[in-house]
Amino acid sequence: MTGKERDGTSNLREALFVPNAPFLIDPQTFGGLGLSTARRLRELDLETRLRPDVIVVCTPHFMGPGSYLAQASSRPPCLHDFYGFPPALSEVTYEPPGDPGLAVQVVEEARSLGLPAQTTTDWGLDHGAWAPLLHLAPSQSIPVLPLSISPRSREEHIRWGQAVAAALREKDLSGVFVGTGSILHRLDLLASPRDDVGQEGAQIETELAELACQKQVDEILRYPANKWRVVAPEGDLKPLFSLFGTLPSSYRGERISVEQHLGAVGMTILRFGPPGGPPCGPVPSGPPTPSKRT
Repeated sequence: MTGKERDGTSNLREALFVPNAPFLIDPQTFGGLGLSTARRLRELDLETRLRPDVIVVCTPHFMGPGSYLAQASSRPPCLHDFYGFPPALSEVTYEPPGDPGLAVQVVEEARSLGLPAQTTTDWGLDHGAWAPLLHLAPSQSIPVLPLSISPRSREEHIRWGQAVAAALREKDLSGVFVGTGSILHRLDLLASPRDDVGQEGAQIETELAELACQKQVDEILRYPANKWRVVAPEGDLKPLFSLFGTLPSSYRGERISVEQHLGAVGMTILRFGPPGGPPCGPVPSGPPTPSKRT
């Protein structure tokens, strides 16, 4: 598809909402925690199935200081922004090229939409970006543009995604948008898991995932506060709201993987693409697959 036609066409090949837990870097180091999710990410096979010109990634670990940031380095540094994990994880690196020109264009489009935005060469690819990208695009050859979230509203993050879609059109680049995070993100329960919270959290995560797949954005914004607190979504789901902004009206969503870590961290994968787009393999059914301590 080409972005030169603005009425109904899109340069976005696909959009994904994926988990970003550090144990995805090497599930075997953790006794197989997250292994099924890592395999599912590999099966998406972005590099040969979609062949995008660029991957745009928005992570809750990259926070702008009241504004939106686009990382404009020619090779964004790989950040090992996690602590208390086996040293072997810090030996793994992910170092694809960046796309400074697209970063500048995203900022220009964002400003035209009334958003405070700027480029930066600070930060880089935090684990919230590269832990899943390690499996989604393992060759490290496709340029990656990291985007921040901001302290501003979830509704406004939709416009941040619209700026991405507009920038891809202007640059005539085919892109994949990857928003990362967990709908269920109760890290306080990792030390003392509670089955009741895990079960309720899995149900709420399923409800929110279904609303997301149906693109019921207003329903997510109005989701009951007491249920929202049960799952405490990572980054207030702002990367997901940015994803919504990138989507053409015809794109459909599906939940293609479910897993839960110790009743505390959800590992849902959501995929959004055009009707009749490239398939990505069989879709699992049933409740989340629980990960257990070893």
